[in-house]
Amino acid sequence: MTERQPDGKPADPDTLLAKIRQAERGADRSQTEPAADSQSSDLAKKAGIEFGSTVLGGVLLGILLDSSFGLMPWCTLGFTAGGFTAGLLRAWKAMER
Repeated sequence: MTERQPDGKPADPDTLLAKIRQAERGADRSQTEPAADSQSSDLAKKAGIEFGSTVLGGVLLGILLDSSFGLMPWCTLGFTAGGFTAGLLRAWKAMER
């Protein structure tokens, strides 16, 4: 199908060629520019790993201390809260880097 001008006449081939080249240049630019989404997703992954590992470490340490001293669930609760707080701080620092 041929592209037509608003008055119904067929479009000039040079105009169509110029539009095609412009579209190709736009496609080339999008492929060569580094994606900002990739950088932000890497940063989010790093912050998530920092947070999750710190909380998990707090929970495991609390369970270990509870089973050793028979204080169930106080060490688990305390170290989970501490791990959560430390995880937030570590994630915050990871986001600043």
